[in-house]
Amino acid sequence: MCRMLGWSAQVPCSAQDVLGEDLERLRELSNLHEDGWGAAWYAGDTAPQVVREAVPAHESSEFLPMLAEHRASIGIVHLRWATGALARCIENTHPFVRGDVAFIHNGSIPEFDRLRALVDDDLLRTVEGTTDSELYFLAVLSARRRLDSVPAAFAAVIKGLEGCRWPSLNAMWTQSDLLVVCAAEQPEYREPERPEHYFELRWDTRDGVTSAWSQGIRDETASRGTVLPNRHTLAVDRHAGSVRTARLSTHEGSAV
Repeated sequence: MCRMLGWSAQVPCSAQDVLGEDLERLRELSNLHEDGWGAAWYAGDTAPQVVREAVPAHESSEFLPMLAEHRASIGIVHLRWATGALARCIENTHPFVRGDVAFIHNGSIPEFDRLRALVDDDLLRTVEGTTDSELYFLAVLSARRRLDSVPAAFAAVIKGLEGCRWPSLNAMWTQSDLLVVCAAEQPEYREPERPEHYFELRWDTRDGVTSAWSQGIRDETASRGTVLPNRHTLAVDRHAGSVRTARLSTHEGSAV
């Protein structure tokens, strides 16, 4: 299980600019989410710049400087808490990248065979690690080839996993002008040691920056942001200048 942060900005900014005083809260979360960290950001290029380390963020000499110094129009940050016996290694560390797309996930999907069945053969041959998260990314990427939007691709994969005992398919997908956040939880399968709102995602738009984050990253007493409802996506399209939420089941959405 993991923690995620993503943002889209009219004027490039750093993760530190986005989080302000909450940057230290994110770093402290790596004392639990200690199985590596990574980030991807777009600074005017089509392909993302990526950094990944298979060490806890609080032990990294690169974590705080990277979040402070690199300014981006689109960016994501991930703290990894490995599921079960999945190895702590670079290949299993998020973000996962193919071409111009970067992807992070918070959750677990125990039915690996069901996931593999949703991935195109050529993408299966590119698998680098041993995580369900990488297969989930490749399944969404496969669906996107055949569908007209990223939210529709998420909906197709979730439908393809119907009946599986996954607790969360929360994820963030980025391209140079697009941030898509997926909120998908099955509370009945949440591990008992996880708090009730562990998989809650919030988002807001402030000062030209739309950001989304996992529970615990921001000071909850400040009541910051709006909850992204379960089985919904948030899509921020910088090229179109739009921010849209949509129900995964119908792809119906509204600009906000």
